[in-house]
Amino acid sequence: MINHEERNQIFHKLRACLLEDVPANFEELALISIVDAANVYRLISNVKGECHRMKEKYESLLTDNVAGNSATDLILKIKNALFHTYNSYDPETICAGK
Repeated sequence: MINHEERNQIFHKLRACLLEDVPANFEELALISIVDAANVYRLISNVKGECHRMKEKYESLLTDNVAGNSATDLILKIKNALFHTYNSYDPETICAGK
C-alpha cells in the first residue's frame, strides 16, 4: 500500500534538492536519476517551467557533487535499463502470453 504522506515527503525533499539548493545525498541523487531517466519530472512538479529548471539543476548536481560523481555509473545503468525496457515493450507479445 502506498503511504501518501511518505511519498509527499520524498517528493518535497527531491524538489528542495532541485529548486532550493538543498544538498542532495546519494539516495536522493539516485531517485532524481530515475526521475530523469524516465523523464517524469512532472511526478514531483506540476508548475509550468519547473521541470526544465529541475533538469538543468540535476545536470549540475552530477558535475558539482561528490556523491554525484560516484553515482554516475549507477545513473547510466538506470538510464540504459529504462531505455531498453521502453524500447522492447511489445503489447502484442505480452497479450499473447509469449
